[in-house]
Amino acid sequence: MNMPDAAEMTAYKAALGIEAAEPLKLRLCTNVVTPSESRETADFTIPTYTGYADVSLVGSSYVESPGDPTGLTYPPIQFTTTDDPGQAVTGWLLIRQTSEELYDFEMFPSPITVSAANTPLVINLPFTMPEQS
Repeated sequence: MNMPDAAEMTAYKAALGIEAAEPLKLRLCTNVVTPSESRETADFTIPTYTGYADVSLVGSSYVESPGDPTGLTYPPIQFTTTDDPGQAVTGWLLIRQTSEELYDFEMFPSPITVSAANTPLVINLPFTMPEQS
């Protein structure tokens, strides 16, 4: 995970009941962003291909996976377009739905083109916590 410091604090506050948890949404990006503790949502460029939209994550859709590591998985999310030649995307980010604060992001090893001929782009989001000894 590439969770910035501000997102880590937000997660701790939500887990401890200090502030309400805010649902997340998945967004793709088209620029390359290097990991940094100070990254913000504004550092990422949103795709402009036909049909693109952020995807709101629904809490009841997560599936628990107990064991080591303990975690949650979200059903695969698909992005499609009717554009040809399409647009290259470089990664994904999770942002809070209302505040749009960056929660986490991941860059692909190389850009992936979303086009009518090369769809869907499928994103899998596992959330795991390593066991503490």
